Amino acid sequence: MNDPKASHKDRLMATYALGVSNLTIVNILGEGITEMTEILQIAIVAMARLRGGGIKPDLLMVQHLQEKNLPKIEKAKNQFIEALKKAFELIDKNDVEIGSASAECLDELIARIQSGDLFQHFGPFRDGSSVNSPPSQGYHEDVVSLLETLLERMGASKQKKTFERWSNHLESYWTCVRKENFALNFQNVKHITDFLYFEKKIANTKELADHAIRKHRETFATQIKEQISKFIKGKREIETETTKMEIMGSVETSFLMIPHDCPDDCQFCKDFNSHYNNLLQEILGTEWEEETKTSLVKYNKDLHERSIKMLKQTFDGSAVKQGCFSDFSRTIVEELNKALEARPSGIYSEEEQATITANIWLLLQGIATSKDSRLDLEVRFHKALYEEYSGILPNILEEFKTEIYRDNLFQKNAFKHVYFDLKIARVRGMKYSPLTEELQNSLTREVDDIITNICRNRGGEEYLKSGLDFEEGIVRQIRIDFPSRIKAFEKKFSAHLKDDFKMVLQIYALQQFYNKMIKLQATWNKHNSPIEILMEKKNDYIAEIETRLKSGFSSAGEGEIFAKQLCKAIEKKAIETVYAENVDKVLKQEWTTNTEKIRLYYFEELAKEVQTGDKQRALKHFVNPKAAIEKWYKVKVNSLFSKQNLVEIYDFTVMTELKSVQTKLAKSTHKEEIDKIMKNLASVEDQYFSKLDQKYDDFEAFKSSIDNHLNNTLKRYLNIKTEVKSIQIKLAKATCKEDLDEIEKYLIDAEHQYIRKFGQKCENLEALKISINNHLRQYLNKSDDNGVEENKFDPKDYFGALKNSIDNNLCHYLDKISNIKYPSVSNNIRVKKRLGCTEHCYWCGALCWGAWDHQVEKEKTPEMDRHHSCHQPCGLKGTNYHASKKLDAISCHNYPDTAKVHFKDCQEGESMLWSDAKRDHFPDWKFDAHCITTFDEMMRWFFQELHEDIAKHRGLKPASSKELQANKCVNLNLEDILKVVHSKI
Repeated sequence: MNDPKASHKDRLMATYALGVSNLTIVNILGEGITEMTEILQIAIVAMARLRGGGIKPDLLMVQHLQEKNLPKIEKAKNQFIEALKKAFELIDKNDVEIGSASAECLDELIARIQSGDLFQHFGPFRDGSSVNSPPSQGYHEDVVSLLETLLERMGASKQKKTFERWSNHLESYWTCVRKENFALNFQNVKHITDFLYFEKKIANTKELADHAIRKHRETFATQIKEQISKFIKGKREIETETTKMEIMGSVETSFLMIPHDCPDDCQFCKDFNSHYNNLLQEILGTEWEEETKTSLVKYNKDLHERSIKMLKQTFDGSAVKQGCFSDFSRTIVEELNKALEARPSGIYSEEEQATITANIWLLLQGIATSKDSRLDLEVRFHKALYEEYSGILPNILEEFKTEIYRDNLFQKNAFKHVYFDLKIARVRGMKYSPLTEELQNSLTREVDDIITNICRNRGGEEYLKSGLDFEEGIVRQIRIDFPSRIKAFEKKFSAHLKDDFKMVLQIYALQQFYNKMIKLQATWNKHNSPIEILMEKKNDYIAEIETRLKSGFSSAGEGEIFAKQLCKAIEKKAIETVYAENVDKVLKQEWTTNTEKIRLYYFEELAKEVQTGDKQRALKHFVNPKAAIEKWYKVKVNSLFSKQNLVEIYDFTVMTELKSVQTKLAKSTHKEEIDKIMKNLASVEDQYFSKLDQKYDDFEAFKSSIDNHLNNTLKRYLNIKTEVKSIQIKLAKATCKEDLDEIEKYLIDAEHQYIRKFGQKCENLEALKISINNHLRQYLNKSDDNGVEENKFDPKDYFGALKNSIDNNLCHYLDKISNIKYPSVSNNIRVKKRLGCTEHCYWCGALCWGAWDHQVEKEKTPEMDRHHSCHQPCGLKGTNYHASKKLDAISCHNYPDTAKVHFKDCQEGESMLWSDAKRDHFPDWKFDAHCITTFDEMMRWFFQELHEDIAKHRGLKPASSKELQANKCVNLNLEDILKVVHSKI
């Protein structure tokens, strides 16, 4: 009441209500023309201003009359038109600048009044004038009529939104309402808010598509292996393209139906289709509709192309492996048959067995060597290098052999630019300089990107896991791609690189690629090179030979061999289960839901460190944001799992699978059912298919042998783990050297019991006993030296360290007996994709918030695929004023297009318009104002706290107080900011 700013506040609230609503109900009590004029004046101004921002709100007037009949309704309409005209006159008189939009609003409202589309009239609430009068039936009908009108209007609306999308607008809209030019702000904020909303939806839909296709790809890979097995057993040739086409043809046809038309209607495809259809419904009629559809179609096409390429690689690899395994198994059988036929009465001695085993192994090595006639990687690479580059650089091989280190590379005068003398306003000539640190990092990322793209295009998305076989065409691809990528780099940063530097840089890129290729080739060889395939399975083949030398080709012997295969499959499934559950745990973390939450979580950690005075990690982040967040994410993800938790999941899976296999085994009546048990275990290896035709005389003996081996394995496994855990409990209670002596005695007894139970020594327990004994000797030696090292040795402290050291050994042996090698969860492609794009803005260092692979086309980038971020004070990245060298506190989105900017040292003495820099050099970035105000406040807080430290580290000057004040980098309270951050995470 009596607030001089009441009218202004009413307009703000009206604008806000109209802006966030598809339909706004204006409730008018009574028939007073003055009250109606005031209300309409506010509504017209709000409507007109919103129209200026491209928003056309819908109104519905509800007027409550003391008496509802035709004359009263007609009179109310006329009064309303009169009030409307008076409101317009007052707006015009008060000089409210809303332009022609107000006249348009007036004409539209009058037309709607006359058509009966604007008003809903309510009669009195009670059927009588007294307090105790019953509710009016007419009023009830008015309410029902209003609800029907609302439902009809909403059904016909073309601006439908989900509650989630609508709620995203609330906070950012209110911020815009309070600004003067709010019509334009409304338009921009609506655009960026919807952009972020749909970008998250698209990223989620793509992730589901990726997951569904990945699962089906695994199924098809198994089918391919089974088909190859049938070809081999049918003695058919599998090395021809005809065979490949025969098997792959049907696979490709079926695979193209995934995920939209899954014949199995699996849950993965259901999840994708549900999200996909909801997204299509939401984008219908929006500015993002066509771009989103195009993006999803292209992504689906790329997924299928990459997956088909991977399945073809599966075919090639499996054909080689199964061919090798088939030949190895056949050779083993033939040689053992010869040995067993020539066997004298009784069995071979250990020396004779060793000789036969060694001879057969030599034969297997010969077969493997004969199958791999390819030249060494170094020879092939140098040959390709000479063929591609000798015409450009005759001594390329000598240049390539001289290793180029990154630091030496960037010490050279790398680029040239015009030197402009300001004093005489003339060009003085060319200047040569080393690259700045920012350009060094950018150029290094460009080289890494070239190498990564070539590897991914050749080897598929998971090339690091599957490896890559070198082809001569790869070097040719680098020679072709390199110049165009460097030319784009020069254009983007206005850095004209010297020709001799470009050649040195290309040799550096080739060296980096070769170093990476060595590791990729080794991984590929492990899966595809016959000799590597053989060596990886050496222990299996040696054990198979020794078992058959002892048991012959008896059913019991074959059962033991098969049981060992089953145990390996169970162990592999347990590891895969642990891995899958860990991946699932990461993806279900609240802070890993999307790129926005991950960044908020990350910067919250940094902010808390800065608040306590620890600024080092934050300062390192703003030097190289991409490297900093990627390192943090990897460590953070891997730290979610304790060793104990991993072992528990592994043990539970092993026990469950063993019992399940034994139950199925007991019910089996023929070999095919046992084969099915193996097939149902996770990720059946190619070696398994060479065992499907093993022969036996007695099925029951075969089955019994498998069961006995499984039982024995389980008992040994449990026995050792129980003993070690028992020792851990005793160790925790130990307080003196005598307690450790008791543990050593306990171990000796455990060893004797193990030998009695299983008829063999336990290497793990024996090694553990030796380890503890060594620790005790160290302790005694330290104690004996106590007089000499009086100031250095504390028996109590050393005993604690001794216990910890022994306990670490116990944990090591637990891992050893479980044979656990868990893959790193942070390297999982789904987990890595959650982090999103980690490119950062050249000017302010703000991290992109886009999806992992959102920027598909470098040259012509659709808006939905452009880098976008909540830009931050540019001084965080070290950007400073050209003359004063003071850090710049302005964020990229707050720069006026008419501002002049310099590209570091690339344009000495010259500058360009900010609008030109954005258009010509950074077309792949969005520089719109962001709608997430909390994040903006947090980054301004960082600048408030760090600008002096950044200036000191970079040899610059801190931002001035005036600059900080003007850009709201003062008086920011972290606790208030983090409260909002927590609510968003």
